[in-house]
Amino acid sequence: MKLQANEAIQGFTLIELIIYIALTSAVLVSLILWVLNLSGVRDKNYAAVEVETNRQFIASVISREIKQAGAIIAPLPGATSDFLELDRSGAQPNIIFRAIGGTLSREEIGQSPVAISSRQVEITNLEFKNLTSAAAARGNVTLRALVRFRNPAAGEFTSERALIVTASNHL
Repeated sequence: MKLQANEAIQGFTLIELIIYIALTSAVLVSLILWVLNLSGVRDKNYAAVEVETNRQFIASVISREIKQAGAIIAPLPGATSDFLELDRSGAQPNIIFRAIGGTLSREEIGQSPVAISSRQVEITNLEFKNLTSAAAARGNVTLRALVRFRNPAAGEFTSERALIVTASNHL
């Protein structure tokens, strides 16, 4: 079949095809970068929420146990330690708080330690200071620590916050 002089050949020229592919590629790359950025923001928010949730939970557990304790065994008044031992009144065993492998644990004497921080955060620079004076009617303890998100991606996103808790017991 022969083409007549006034009939045009339909289709894209090579230049039009290259322009079409370039525009499509630019749109797809922009979309992929946007999705990756959105995913990064979600991961950063997750890390921050995990750190804050652990901070609040640790503060509430330790404050409650200090308030209910009969006495503060360790650290001694005026001293600082990386663990806290509380004497509970009655026949209940003493409680010890300490970091084991970056996880804060609560241990009743004679029992296995129970983690009170999640595996997704790391507790570092843990320090308990007994602020009790000799004439004080109550024991006062301050806890200082750093709660840091354990990031398996090695620095891609981080979150860390200081934890400072001060509580008094009812002697």
